[in-house]
Amino acid sequence: MVNLLCCVQTLTGHLKLKCQCRPEDCIDLVDEKGTLMNLSKVEDPASDYASKYLQGRQHYILIRVVREENSEATLYESLLEDLEKHYPDLPDQLQQLSGKTETTDQKKKDSLEMAQPHNSTQARNKTTLQSKRSLEFKSTPK
Repeated sequence: MVNLLCCVQTLTGHLKLKCQCRPEDCIDLVDEKGTLMNLSKVEDPASDYASKYLQGRQHYILIRVVREENSEATLYESLLEDLEKHYPDLPDQLQQLSGKTETTDQKKKDSLEMAQPHNSTQARNKTTLQSKRSLEFKSTPK
């Protein structure tokens, strides 16, 4: 639970700290229906209050926003472990938000890549950090 009577910048900074995100990570929230809150696009996060964008006593899911270089493409990744278990429809909604439509060939390629072991320390560390970053975010009343 967090207090929504703070600026967006303070809220996102707090969430990054609690969820062990890197300071340069761009994060946002989606509600249980998959609606993007667009905190990452707030024009003045240092002065706009989070309560302007979020409802009290609601559940939100923390996501990472990855903007592709040399492209307008944006990828939205859930930081909640076992997202499908808690919110079965959200993975598909995040994929739609990302504007990605995987082909069957791409899914097969991804499955093969996932089946092969990762030898690099960086890959192992990324997996460990992602497993630590589970958060179901519930806001406090106004």
